Amino acid sequence: VNCGAGTAKMLILAPLPVDDAAYLKMQPKTDTSSAKHESIRTNAHTGEYASACVRVGSRMEVPVLDLWHEMQRDRSWRGLLRDGLHPNDKGAELMFNLIKRAITANFPELVPSAFEDPKPFGKLQPDFPDHKSIQPDDPERWFRLHAMALALGKPVPRT
Repeated sequence: VNCGAGTAKMLILAPLPVDDAAYLKMQPKTDTSSAKHESIRTNAHTGEYASACVRVGSRMEVPVLDLWHEMQRDRSWRGLLRDGLHPNDKGAELMFNLIKRAITANFPELVPSAFEDPKPFGKLQPDFPDHKSIQPDDPERWFRLHAMALALGKPVPRT
């Protein structure tokens, strides 16, 4: 799959699981005439969607991080969601580590290294200059230099 100029990397993220009971408890009752509120956003439906993500990724030869299955490997996965749907701090940390692992496995050339890497070219570049490289006498200049380097695909200037 080519995106943009063909240099973009894609990683499909299948959704997180849903704790049905906690999610329903947090949802406002939109249908006040009904004694029972039902949601179509259930863990079963989300699992079907996650499986579809995996199938699409396989067909398109795009790597997939199946968060639905990965998160449920932990028996206490429900404790990783703040409202039955969105991750809490521990859930976000788990997601971060899983995404980092998926990038490392699928796109090793994008793995950020130490700040002082002598060959940063070709790796993820920060969107803004490193705060240590901004000169107080003309900070705007460093933002412009940084933006130009990124636009030209050159290494970001350092002090």
